[in-house]
Amino acid sequence: MGLIVDVSVALAWNVVSQASELTMRAAAIVEAEGGEVPFHFHVEHANALVMLIRRGRLTRPLADRAIANMLLADLDVDQGDTRVVYSEALPLADQYRLSVYDALYLELALRTGLPLATRDTALAAAAAAAGATLLTA
Repeated sequence: MGLIVDVSVALAWNVVSQASELTMRAAAIVEAEGGEVPFHFHVEHANALVMLIRRGRLTRPLADRAIANMLLADLDVDQGDTRVVYSEALPLADQYRLSVYDALYLELALRTGLPLATRDTALAAAAAAAGATLLTA
């Protein structure tokens, strides 16, 4: 398994304005080795797409293409355990001032030892402080 991918990186695979050296590197690693995401990833991704549509930054046809591409991506969904949300993610969220959604990416990176690919500066700072490995450009 290659790395943990958060939505900020996955969105950039289909929204050109969000692409960067980091997101292209993450895409290449996922294509070659696969990736892993927490159980809420697809809900968060769908929400991000609908918000971009509402803001006029993405058309529905492009969102549909992003969805089709995401369904083809080699991303394993960690089924986790509800207890992890309360016992691991919530304390990480509190300690590092993250949303619980972002803390789930950090928890998964810490638990698996896989590098975390994120464009979110707060999540990246928390991951570095917690001792998780970050994917860099």
